[in-house]
Amino acid sequence: MIEQQIQELHDAGLELNKLKTSFFNKITAFSIGLTGLLIGLKPASISVYNAKIAFLTSIICLALCALFSLLAQHYEINFSKQKEAIIRKGIESNTQGIGWINKPLIYKAAESLTYICLTISILTLIAYVYLLEFTNGPI
Repeated sequence: MIEQQIQELHDAGLELNKLKTSFFNKITAFSIGLTGLLIGLKPASISVYNAKIAFLTSIICLALCALFSLLAQHYEINFSKQKEAIIRKGIESNTQGIGWINKPLIYKAAESLTYICLTISILTLIAYVYLLEFTNGPI
């Protein structure tokens, strides 16, 4: 009974890792693609100063979002390497269990900053479009 629950917990953990990796991979691709698209389609001149600031902020946040999501993905690779090393060590010493691997603070921060930068970039894109379309001059 307990072995079945341990196996289910292990399977759930593997599924979670796959989903997180896929999610951050998609965020990375989205951020890089949207950054390229926005830069490529940028008008020659943005006449509203606040729209310029919103556009620049959006581009910077999208780039940071991509960077932080790559860092979060790096942790998944690092975690797999640590897990493999612990299992290999356990096999060599005939012990069972993989122990506990703590996620370093930098990777926790990278995950949070990915969401924060993505949110800020979306909000500033909305502000950029609003300022460009609905204002007649510098505010």
